[in-house]
Amino acid sequence: MSDLSPADELVDHLADDGTVIGSVTRRTMRGGNLLHGAVLIAVVRGWIAERGRMAR
Repeated sequence: MSDLSPADELVDHLADDGTVIGSVTRRTMRGGNLLHGAVLIAVVRGWIAERGRMAR
C-alpha cells in the first residue's frame, strides 16, 4: 500500500500546443496553474461520453 497522497501523483505538464514538456506532481500543477491533460467521462441514461482536453 502506498503512502502517497493524490497531490503527489505525477501528471503530464503540457505546452500551449499540447505537447508534453515534463511531469509534475498534482500539487505543483495546481499551485502553478499549469496546463495539463484532462479527461471528462459522463454517464447519462446508460450512455458513456468521453472527451479529452487540455485544462488549466
